[in-house]
Amino acid sequence: MTEPRKMDQKNTKQRIISGIVLAVLLFSTEIIGGIAWLLFTACIAFGGLYEFYKLYDLQKSAEGIVGYVTTAGFFALLYFNYKRFLIPLFVAAFLLLMILHVLKFGKRKAEQALASFFGLTYPVILSSFLYLTRNLEHGVYLTLIIFAGSWVSDVFAWLFGSLFGKHHLPTPISPKKTWEGVVGGILGAVLIGLGYGLVISTFSDLPYPWLICPILAASVAVFSVFGDLAASAFKRHHGIKDYSNLIPGHGGVLDRFDSVLFVAPIVYYECLLVLKLFRILNL
Repeated sequence: MTEPRKMDQKNTKQRIISGIVLAVLLFSTEIIGGIAWLLFTACIAFGGLYEFYKLYDLQKSAEGIVGYVTTAGFFALLYFNYKRFLIPLFVAAFLLLMILHVLKFGKRKAEQALASFFGLTYPVILSSFLYLTRNLEHGVYLTLIIFAGSWVSDVFAWLFGSLFGKHHLPTPISPKKTWEGVVGGILGAVLIGLGYGLVISTFSDLPYPWLICPILAASVAVFSVFGDLAASAFKRHHGIKDYSNLIPGHGGVLDRFDSVLFVAPIVYYECLLVLKLFRILNL
């Protein structure tokens, strides 16, 4: 009887320690910005790509090497602002992966060929929007909403689902999720967004943060549900609980950042739209 309790205590301790370390790295590099934030987002991309490739036994293959090199080149081009070379880079990667598929025909499944390129789209391209959002005007404040909205809504969704959950979502991917939990997650994100907006309004020049932040947080809460379910769908297909144990107590990169990756491009384009609107209105 004591062994499971000791294991639970050990896992809880690991989860708390790794969570604190992750939070310190995230917030410190996000505030610093520049190369520090680029390296942090690149780590998310590389970790997510490795875990996704591992699902299809590609993590140590020639296809995997192409993926890792492409990822390194992708973030280098972003940092030096050579965005015109991004499409040629991915076209070259796609052609190389298809050549490898031809050369290894009979040794590779068709789904592995598809996964080799999709891996670049999912964790790599999506994670780059964290870096791009940070580079926007007021990006140091706006980027944090992606993380706060995703993780806070997850906590509130669990809380409301546990207390009031009766109507389950129409999906077998995560049968415990309920509509009450989704609503609770949205409400929690809006409250946190409002509080965050009121706090930063005292020292930032972001226009109407008490309005912008809750709206962004609400959209994050809505779409983070799909990010979580999309990542879970791949795990269900492969019969695994976690993508990896890269983050002790939390699972893998794709376990911890699944919702964050999904909502990052949405928040980025919302911010572009909102900031442009304020410029037009001279607010």
